[in-house]
Amino acid sequence: MAQPAPVGSDVSAGTYRCTNCGYELQVRSVESLPPCPSCEGPQQWAVERALLEAYLVEGRNVADRPTLVAIGEECGLDPVAVEALLAGSGGVAEVQAELASAPDRDVLAVPTFFFASQVGVPGAQDPDTFVKVIDRAVTRLATG
Repeated sequence: MAQPAPVGSDVSAGTYRCTNCGYELQVRSVESLPPCPSCEGPQQWAVERALLEAYLVEGRNVADRPTLVAIGEECGLDPVAVEALLAGSGGVAEVQAELASAPDRDVLAVPTFFFASQVGVPGAQDPDTFVKVIDRAVTRLATG
């Protein structure tokens, strides 16, 4: 039977169930349980928004560990689990793999926006460019 466990938990080998979507993930013993590959955890979008708002709007230092723990707690995460995740090496391999694959996916600037996981727009662009790219993505999806 799958066991529920929060993201970032130190878990032994077994099957774990996402408490958000029910996805069952089989893992070997890991120092930090990864986010659910199906829904990426219930707080993913809230945390992303909170990090952006903290940095861009509030001017908070999101490279500061106590600030990150506080933001996680503000989003409903267990501060002890957030601290443990930040102190460990969990997620490092995944981030390094994404960085290494960025050029293969045509990520050439930050930010890069993808539409339908097919059409990318590098850098900040004007609204007309986004309209054209979205139209192109819709056409590609329609023609398969």
